Amino acid sequence: MMEIKIYQINPDRDRNKVMFLTLDVLSAFQGTSQPDSSIYDRVFEGTVDCSTLEDVYRMFNCNHPEGYSGRNLSVSDIVEVICNHGSVKSGHYFCDSFGFKKVEWTPCVEEGNCDGTAENIALEKQIPQSIYDDELHDVIACPRCHSGEYLFNEDGVPNSFCGQCGQAILWEDE
Repeated sequence: MMEIKIYQINPDRDRNKVMFLTLDVLSAFQGTSQPDSSIYDRVFEGTVDCSTLEDVYRMFNCNHPEGYSGRNLSVSDIVEVICNHGSVKSGHYFCDSFGFKKVEWTPCVEEGNCDGTAENIALEKQIPQSIYDDELHDVIACPRCHSGEYLFNEDGVPNSFCGQCGQAILWEDE
């Protein structure tokens, strides 16, 4: 068992558009190669039945645990390992295009460096919201990021969460 926290970029605060970018190109977009903690939300905290970071990646892409409010784990997400676990040392790991890279990083919501909005937004995302616009009822889009692209899985089944930003989706009966 591994105790972890997962952080994902909030698209509303991602002014430099670094969501889904690899670690080696961050400096070109934001002036530093270190992830900016002020744009991340904590989307999970708990103990998981995993032995490696690759196991964590698989779990958060194929079999989300209860209480998970984020999208599938992807490039630019950060996994915090709380205590040493086998060969995985405690610390923060950036999900890169191939594997994970350990980074020196302090979560904004943990240290109180933010005004608390990051944690509030992560909690708000867990409250399902309608995908229908009040004025344009036949146009569907995520109420948070306004994307219509990631609302259904590849089989056309409606997702419970937006695949772009992790917002819980309320599918109203038509």
